[in-house]
Amino acid sequence: MRAGKVGNSVIHSVVILNLREFLGYAVFMRFRAKFGALGWCWVLLACASMFSLIAGVGHKSTEHPYLAVVSMLIASQTVLNHFFTYWEMDSSSLRVHYFWTTREIAWAEATHVGGANSRPSSGFLDVYYARSAPMSGRGHFLANPNDRRAFIEDLRKFAPKAEFEV
Repeated sequence: MRAGKVGNSVIHSVVILNLREFLGYAVFMRFRAKFGALGWCWVLLACASMFSLIAGVGHKSTEHPYLAVVSMLIASQTVLNHFFTYWEMDSSSLRVHYFWTTREIAWAEATHVGGANSRPSSGFLDVYYARSAPMSGRGHFLANPNDRRAFIEDLRKFAPKAEFEV
């Protein structure tokens, strides 16, 4: 979902964005992490194992409470990951927010965008960057945004020097 879109009216979101530009605010796009089928599977497994544990139904083994706790921890991490992982783009840089850390990458530093594990069909995008001196170094991050198409369009718009394999 793009930042600035309030409600369901496209006209309203355009007015808000133009007002922000007029007032001098930086216009940016925000993309949240996708909460896909795997996330829902973990949540359902956690709910089923906790219900089975609390209600006393199912197999009475010693491993059952551990399964319930582990599945709850993984489901909690998946849900928190959805809410606290997002990417912001504006005219100067791309900011990667992952829980309490933020990484800022200038558009001139973006070098390559492709599917994870060199597969363009992958749901994840691998974004590579290279920094020049004095903060020289190379790195990459994985992105799995809700709106993949809009994310790639904005990357193409802001980072035209990067190679795209998607």
